[in-house]
Amino acid sequence: MLVSFNVARDSYFALDVKPEDVVLLEDGKPRAFSFFEGPGTGRRPPLEIVLLFDTTTLPPPESATVVMNTYWDREATYDFARHWGDDDSRAVLAKGGADVRVSVYRFEDRAMQRLCRSATDPQTLGNAMRRLLSPIPGGEAIPLTLPPGRRAWKPDPLTKSPRVLTTPQSWTLEATIDALKDCATFQNSAVRVLVVFSEASGRRTTTTLEDVTSQAIGLGIPIYPVVLDYEKYQSHPFARLRAAEGWVGLEATVMREFGGIGKSTSGRAFFPTELDAGMIGKILEVIRNEGLSKYVLGFPPPASAKQRPHSLEVKLKSKATGKIMSGQRTAVY
Repeated sequence: MLVSFNVARDSYFALDVKPEDVVLLEDGKPRAFSFFEGPGTGRRPPLEIVLLFDTTTLPPPESATVVMNTYWDREATYDFARHWGDDDSRAVLAKGGADVRVSVYRFEDRAMQRLCRSATDPQTLGNAMRRLLSPIPGGEAIPLTLPPGRRAWKPDPLTKSPRVLTTPQSWTLEATIDALKDCATFQNSAVRVLVVFSEASGRRTTTTLEDVTSQAIGLGIPIYPVVLDYEKYQSHPFARLRAAEGWVGLEATVMREFGGIGKSTSGRAFFPTELDAGMIGKILEVIRNEGLSKYVLGFPPPASAKQRPHSLEVKLKSKATGKIMSGQRTAVY
């Protein structure tokens, strides 16, 4: 059972934390741990950066759906993928001899595809990135699932007029949850972070942000939302008109709320004005450096015929050590 955490000190990440500086609480009570790795220990765990791209397509012209007032253009947004090279991959993977791995997922409509898992070489990562805009082969499609008690919205059978669509309707929350579950099945001591690229402005189900955050916290995987086209929706004439009348733009509000799962899961959100290989490199550099500054501690779970959830939390013994970031999860054993 592993728990990862950062320690901040004087606006920097502390790189000299020792096992005797921390205490592990299990259901509120201190317990022993036998595993401790991180910067300055001589044993730094691998970092796996999991990338999840929303490649949802808008309805075709021949459909009955009228598309209006949307900025979503997946071909233009992910144009960089066609030209992604080995140098772009090396910029993500190479960091002073650290073990950095990248997994790439994409989703469209109700299916997700795993393009590569734990890639450590530039060519494998490059091949995965260049496949972003290709159709998902039937044999590689992973059906997205709804959390318990959630349902998909059904169109009103009595509506005869063409449906008006103002944002891409995608299963972003379900894809985020399923990507968390899938990458967590690869058991090792790696520190994992999930980076989600999406507008996240259209919802097709009753799944909530709390469903996402509880899954991420339970697995101990922080989420880093990269919210696409946010500034465009903010500056849209309709958004300015609503703001002048005291209304808050719905699309921008939903997008801000999606970005909020970053802070809720001990990650952070990004709102880029455009997306290209250079911008992705800058975003992933921030995430990579933060991930490589994490510590991981843990213990072998006791043998038990009846498993149940336990709350795990790492705390610092002294405030002089710094301020702990994340360090919480729910584990079942």
